[in-house]
Order: sequence, then C-alpha cells, then structure tokens
Amino acid sequence: MILRKLQTFWRLGPGVRSMAAEAVVLPLVIKAGFGMLGVPRTQAILRRWARCGRRADPDTQAATIAAAGRVQRIVKRSTGLGGTCLMRSLALWAILMRRGVTTDIRIGVRKIGGVAEGHAWLEHLGKPINEDEDVTSTYVLFERQIAFDAWRSLK
Repeated sequence: MILRKLQTFWRLGPGVRSMAAEAVVLPLVIKAGFGMLGVPRTQAILRRWARCGRRADPDTQAATIAAAGRVQRIVKRSTGLGGTCLMRSLALWAILMRRGVTTDIRIGVRKIGGVAEGHAWLEHLGKPINEDEDVTSTYVLFERQIAFDAWRSLK
C-alpha cells in the first residue's frame, strides 16, 4: 500500500509533486509552530517562506488554486494530516502564496444550540476556495481579513 502511494507520488508532475510534499510537511510544521511559537510567529515564518517562491501568471491562478486544494484533500485523505480548519487554511494559504496567488484568511463565528463555534477558510477575490459558500454564509465574519502576524508591522 505504501509502495503504491509512493509510486503514485513519483508519477505526478514536478509542480504537483512539490505541492503534495508541502501539503504533507506544512500541517506538521504549523502544529509544532502553534505549540512552540504561537499563531502570529508561525504565520510570519510561513509568510517569509512563501515569499521565496515564484510568481504565478494571473491567467493560471484558478488552475493553481484548484490543484492546490485537490492535493491538500488527497493528502489529508491518504495520510490523515490536516489538522484544524485554521491549520489547513494556513497551509493552503502558504502553498498558494508561494505560487504567487494572493488569498485572504477569513474567520467567522456562529452560535448553534447556545454554543459558539469558529471556523477558518480562505477567500480569493471574495469567494471561498477551501469551503462551500453554503457553509461560510452561516458564519458572521470578522470585519477585516485576518493576518495574525500583522502586529509585527505595527511596531
């Protein structure tokens, strides 16, 4: 079974193989970063890493978003890696930023049965990309897009 997964991985094109490797490693890095450094510092590290990537052609952004989302779902299904909605969203945010696709991390809250719950997802040009719009519409959004590491730019 593991051999078959490795063979499938090596048959992928280099761009998709790179995304798949990132989709495996980033959830682990993000989880460790949250625990040791906190969310803002983890996001700052991801931002610095992602900016080392290449810039995408605007005409290929939709295909890049679709491929990254598909790879992330496949990796989660086949390895169990993924983490919370915030971890998954930050991983996808970094993968896409590394390829020149700008997205916004969105956080929403809702109350169901007297219990408040939060959810994180990404948006590109105002549309959710890693969550159904039917789901995101049930949350009340924070006024602004979330950048946990933004406090660094205020100092």
